[in-house]
This record gives sequence, structure tokens and C-alpha cells, in this order.
Amino acid sequence: MKLNLKELPVEISPDGTTENKDIRKDFGNFLWNYSQDIGLSDVGRDIYHSDGEIEIPETYREPIIDLVNRSTYFAPLKRAILQQINNQ
Repeated sequence: MKLNLKELPVEISPDGTTENKDIRKDFGNFLWNYSQDIGLSDVGRDIYHSDGEIEIPETYREPIIDLVNRSTYFAPLKRAILQQINNQ
């Protein structure tokens, strides 16, 4: 699956207004720190250092979804991340 966390469209208002957010550093750091799987932690490092779109092995789809759902990210950001993951 491919993710582009450099220009992630995030709803910033209940009226549907979106703004592109660059969450590569934050999300990469999140995966690197909170994954219990060494491979997924390495994916976090790859995201952190990526220039934009990055290929993520399909085997990490469900673990990433699980981590995002258990995270303390606000709902609009969770929704944007999950939408990008599930639109593959």
C-alpha cells in the first residue's frame, strides 16, 4: 500500500473544510516508538525520512490501523490517516 503523509488532507472544520498537513515526522516517530514489531518500527523510520509517497508492506496495514485507533490523535486526523490507508 502507498501512503503520502506529506500532503494528508485533514478536515479542520465540521463544514468539511480540509487542509493538507505534513505528518511524516510525527507519524513516523509514533510508529517507531509505539510499535512492538521491529519491522513496523523500521517502517516508522522510513516514513519519518520519506520525501512524500512511500510504499508500506501490506502485512502492516492492520497493525497500523490498530495503532492509529488506539492513539491519542484527534478524530479528524485519525479519520484522514485511516481513509488514506483504506482507500488502497
